[in-house]
Amino acid sequence: MSKAIELINRHYDNGMYDPLVEERYGRSDFCNWGYWEPSTRTQREASEGLVEKLLAFIPQKKGTILDVACGKGATTRYLLNYYSPETVTGINISEKQLARCKVNAPGCNFLLMSATELGFQDDSFDNIICVEAAFHFNTREKFLRQVYRVLKPGGRLVLSDILRPKNFAWNKLEPPANYVMNLCEYRDVYLRSGFDNVTIVDATFKCGVQFFRRASRFWHTKFLRGEIAPWTLRQRLKSLYRRQWQNFGGPECSFYVLVSAERVSREIS
Repeated sequence: MSKAIELINRHYDNGMYDPLVEERYGRSDFCNWGYWEPSTRTQREASEGLVEKLLAFIPQKKGTILDVACGKGATTRYLLNYYSPETVTGINISEKQLARCKVNAPGCNFLLMSATELGFQDDSFDNIICVEAAFHFNTREKFLRQVYRVLKPGGRLVLSDILRPKNFAWNKLEPPANYVMNLCEYRDVYLRSGFDNVTIVDATFKCGVQFFRRASRFWHTKFLRGEIAPWTLRQRLKSLYRRQWQNFGGPECSFYVLVSAERVSREIS
């Protein structure tokens, strides 16, 4: 296992199993920023709403689907609203998270596998979904070329992704080669990888900005109810505000995007 994978696993295997974080997500095993409509009340609703937004890009939810970087299996579990278990495969680089996946989505196929080295035959899947993970891949373009290969002609990749500032402080978790200057450059990565009908939706406000607002409200509410101590509130807000400033506080801000890209029958060089 590479040092980069060890670092990513340590970061998420610790954070995703934090009891207070699990509570904030309604013990749903989701761990994404979510999509926040005015009527959205909880982080779990927002996380489910994000997956629903991505699945809306897929006109006909049939055949097989691959969940890339499937976390603890909450997204995979949600896919079962549309797909039967035998048609769903999830991959992840964390054995700890995969063990939880098997509980959350029984009957689905889960594999320990890197997103940039997909061990599937060509034309294996009708659709592929990836939620909030591509910024970790080394690199996005290598991942996209693998996705293009294993998608069937006419198949779709749908994903949410975060485009960080160049000087992002957590770049040990995110390869510098993944940096793109703007959304036009980001689209070019998909086109170079062979995709057509690329749709990119800027969801920065409803996913990024609102996530930090709602998280801050959650920690303050916990404190006012006497459920966490003052030092816990300070600790959580310090971490939250540091992340918020890193993403949105400088001259160059993060973008949160929803993407749909289709594979057509022609090959890429």
